Amino acid sequence: MSLVAAKCTQCGAELKVDNTQEAAVCKYCGTPFIVEKAINNINIKNATFNIEGQNVDNLIIRAKQYEDIGDREKALEYYNKALDIDVANSDAIAGVERLTCYLIGTVKVTRKDMLRIDSALKNNNELEAIRILRELTGWGLAEAKEFLEKCYHVGASPEDVFQMTSAYKNNKIRNSGGCYIATAVYGSYDCPQVWTLRRYRDIKLASTWYGRIFISLYYAISPTLVEWLGDSAWFKKLWRKYLDSKITELKLQGFEDLPYIDEYC
Repeated sequence: MSLVAAKCTQCGAELKVDNTQEAAVCKYCGTPFIVEKAINNINIKNATFNIEGQNVDNLIIRAKQYEDIGDREKALEYYNKALDIDVANSDAIAGVERLTCYLIGTVKVTRKDMLRIDSALKNNNELEAIRILRELTGWGLAEAKEFLEKCYHVGASPEDVFQMTSAYKNNKIRNSGGCYIATAVYGSYDCPQVWTLRRYRDIKLASTWYGRIFISLYYAISPTLVEWLGDSAWFKKLWRKYLDSKITELKLQGFEDLPYIDEYC
């Protein structure tokens, strides 16, 4: 007689059963069960343990790799796999939020909400789309209408809408100057590090008179500085060290690295 591990299909007790028999009775709850099903029950349990044994750190690394190359769906898949194992994992939570939420000004808008607006527009209900947008952002009627006219078209993905909105509202900043040094260092005006710095500029610096003076001086000096030295490896290395430290400090203070649309101009 060969005894193998099994699990009662009724009470869940772990048993040893004769796999040559078709049926048996649980010694704990007295319920008859099919041996094959009880064996399969323990196999399912072990499979769950194997899944939970995945390395969360590796899943996060894989998710970030997909995020870096712009594969949003695969990145979300791996962030969610990490959350299945560790529901409180801060990196996975931040990743999911980053890929499913967008900031219009200082207002966080989810993909679901943006798709609600799109659904209203598809049904030729512009008033409903405006109502939803005002409810989400607190904007006035004129601002909501302008957003829909300038930055939205029916069927656009949330990512497309964000890019159009960013290009539209950042136009003055791009023309007059904005985050020149950070853009030179990180290679893009629209990347997580620069989003954090732009958010700090708009929320913190621009709220005080001396902060606004600093911003004005920065915009006056930095374009020339970057034009002369921005392509130099030593220049980028020097500023990268300082900016990385500053961004870490700002994130600890609550300044997020989610996509951002400028307020300061």
